[in-house]
Amino acid sequence: FSLVAGIRPASPGFQSVLIAPQPGELKTIQATYPTRLGNIVADLRFEGGKATGTVSLPQGMTGEFVWKGEKISLKAGGNQV
Repeated sequence: FSLVAGIRPASPGFQSVLIAPQPGELKTIQATYPTRLGNIVADLRFEGGKATGTVSLPQGMTGEFVWKGEKISLKAGGNQV
């Protein structure tokens, strides 16, 4: 999860998450990461140097999605990246 999908805790107890994928040659990454707050679900596509898709965080969690130096704030529930 932490290497390819790039899902890592950003604070104790996974109150916040950092998602910085490293897909290499992969065109898609689909990951479900269980935490004590609930599942983090990522469905990502990589094409032409861009990352698109969705990230869903459980209630009570915030986060940040990082791709090629750009940062997107994530909130609980569904997020478009």
